[in-house]
Amino acid sequence: MGQYSTFSMRILAGLGSCAWLAGPPAAPAQAGAAAAKVTAVRLHLVPESYAGPCPGKVQLVGDITTDGPGTVWYHFLAGAVSHSPEGTVTFTAAGTKTVTIEGSFRSAPGVPNASMLASMQDQNGNHGPRNATSGPVPYNIACGEPTAAATGGGAASPGGLPEGTTVEAEYAGGPPIQFKLPEQVAFLFVHNIKSLEKDPCMRYLQRLCSLEELVEGVKGKPGGEKGLKRDPRREADYSYQVTFFGEPYQTAARYQVEAIPRRPGMGGFLFISDRRGFNDFYFNANGAATTKDKKLGAFGTTGDGFIAR
Repeated sequence: MGQYSTFSMRILAGLGSCAWLAGPPAAPAQAGAAAAKVTAVRLHLVPESYAGPCPGKVQLVGDITTDGPGTVWYHFLAGAVSHSPEGTVTFTAAGTKTVTIEGSFRSAPGVPNASMLASMQDQNGNHGPRNATSGPVPYNIACGEPTAAATGGGAASPGGLPEGTTVEAEYAGGPPIQFKLPEQVAFLFVHNIKSLEKDPCMRYLQRLCSLEELVEGVKGKPGGEKGLKRDPRREADYSYQVTFFGEPYQTAARYQVEAIPRRPGMGGFLFISDRRGFNDFYFNANGAATTKDKKLGAFGTTGDGFIAR
């Protein structure tokens, strides 16, 4: 009986030794380790508002922010302008990602607001019931009313050139560039913004102007005010940025204007200038333009364009 007991103990000891050599026991998982979650959902519309003939189009652009990696489920609640799609987007680390859908409307939407939901999925692909939300975002769509561009000068159809306005450009020593209509509009906005920065901003105010100022109107010579009669921030095809090198912008020595396409198949523009008059105008036929793209050699416009005088 005593020998049997001794034999059994030796077998158990040997098994334990082999198990340890094969690999040490796994450390227990830390209790209370928090899974990543969605910390913010933001939704904006492009354009932010619309007044004009219908049908029309609108983009719903959602920004999702998480505090760690994982797969996020999202759902656009788009009302009558879209089929309210849902989907997933994967994060490899904390950060923000953007998802976009295209919508359209034949009349002012019966549901006046859009919103967006998002939630981190668990390992089984389940989400919710507690979702992060953007909250309601108003469409601000009115059909059949005059567009903002129709005030202060020639009328303009949404997304088109003002009546009586033409644009032209070419690379240095090259043939004229055949811009698509949305590209013509983008070129015109950039060209008009650079013109306003020269006059009245630098000429009369002795400083540069922000894009917000140019939309609101800038006082120049006594009794005169100039600005943009159409707000580029509400355009559907491009986003527009005015960046100043040196802050505040009133004392900046250099600035740039960008027209960045919102979808594939359209070219982007970049204009860079300083207050001494040196400037470069770049065009990329396949997306956002940079200083690595070709420079325009000759360019110009006819008519007032988007400038309200």
